[in-house]
Amino acid sequence: MTRVPQTVPPVRTAGLTPMPETQKGPGQGPPPHNVTDTDSTGLPDIAAVITALQERGHQPWEVQNPNSSLWFVRCPNHPFSSSGVRIGDGAGSYDWACLTITPGDTRCTPNQVIDALGVRDLFPATEAQPDEAAVLALMAEMLDSDELDQIPDPEPLIEGLLDLDTLSWIIGRSGNGKTFVTIDICGSVATGTPWHGHKSVQGKVVYVVAEGARGFKKRIRAWEKHHNLKMGKNLLVLPRPVLVNEAEWGALVEACRRIGAVLIVLDTMARVSAGMEENSSKDMGILVHQAERLREACGACVTLVHHQGHKGENGRGSSALIGAMNTEIRVSMDKKTRIVTVENSKQKDEAEGDDLKFLLTPVNLGVNEKGKPQGSAVLVETTLPTSDEDDDADGLSGNPAEIVKIMREHFPFDTATQVQVKGLAMGQPYGMAKSSFYRAWKRLVEEKVLQPDGRSSTRFRLVSLAERYPDLR
Repeated sequence: MTRVPQTVPPVRTAGLTPMPETQKGPGQGPPPHNVTDTDSTGLPDIAAVITALQERGHQPWEVQNPNSSLWFVRCPNHPFSSSGVRIGDGAGSYDWACLTITPGDTRCTPNQVIDALGVRDLFPATEAQPDEAAVLALMAEMLDSDELDQIPDPEPLIEGLLDLDTLSWIIGRSGNGKTFVTIDICGSVATGTPWHGHKSVQGKVVYVVAEGARGFKKRIRAWEKHHNLKMGKNLLVLPRPVLVNEAEWGALVEACRRIGAVLIVLDTMARVSAGMEENSSKDMGILVHQAERLREACGACVTLVHHQGHKGENGRGSSALIGAMNTEIRVSMDKKTRIVTVENSKQKDEAEGDDLKFLLTPVNLGVNEKGKPQGSAVLVETTLPTSDEDDDADGLSGNPAEIVKIMREHFPFDTATQVQVKGLAMGQPYGMAKSSFYRAWKRLVEEKVLQPDGRSSTRFRLVSLAERYPDLR
């Protein structure tokens, strides 16, 4: 990788000829500058490309492989509208426009290369005079202080938590219970029942299950069984993703409008924005725009379920995301007690609510069509305090603590057989001997840290402190 010097040597890749003017399509006319378009071999001159970028308002900083057939051009703080290679660094995100020039390619003039790279002009070629009617119409939309009362107050969907006609997101690390919290909220809206003391508005819920669709049904059935309520036709589930940057998104917007949805959930944000760069403010601006289309079409609360970064407390990706959200709900789980904490960490227009704490309580769902036992879990509010200690629960250490760690990381809401856990414990990075594993497993069963799940004698689940010591509630 090289810095762009004052004088850049031309590209030296043989085999290309300039495109005749008669073959140029729209937007591929003569360049607006007076430079040599090609070098002595008839190839695009990289110095001319740099000049053309500068004249368009860009500040090209680096060029990678300037003397080969693969070009990477970077302009700081401005994303290219191309599908090229994109990278980020600790200081921020940069987008690379890339183009492979192969023998026989006719994209030779600087402007043709720039068009192929997908670089858009930062500034229009001319400053056109604004339309007078447009100016007057814009002025007519402006409100003075007395007229601000014409703007309606926010309408709550769940009082003190979510409003209609807003964007929100629910964030948390993987395995911390984000979807359980989201389903709990959806159940309250679909049935019109209060959400843990917060009055809710009953209405249609559209839930886009962009990942984990196979287990979603069990979670809904567990909620309905626990609350003795049916979400029924007020819950509409799409068991696959719809990508925000594809034409089908418009169909989703119209479908939700016709349904009259009051709550639309996109779970997860990463799956509905597949192929887009989370750290790109441009790409995330497109995502926010598409979510706003949903909101405007339905007047609904549009909720994105998103993963929290491994470091820090914010959701992954560009800061443009949190800035666009009216509400942020942060979900975390105490690793020892398995208590789920729901924190209302951002409210744009009202006070943030108090934290709520829940236990993930198992629900037995009987057997499936193949006769196999099945179950899931629901949130049950608790006053049990979370642990502030760093050591493992009940003073466990060594191999028993490692087995507990495996259960938490690999089977957080499900059960596992002894054989499954043993395979992980004896592999890397644990490297536990077989005899050591069996001794540790026996201790955990005897101390009721691991218990048979009640559906199968060969499957065990990790028991929380709250279940082992109910008097602590």
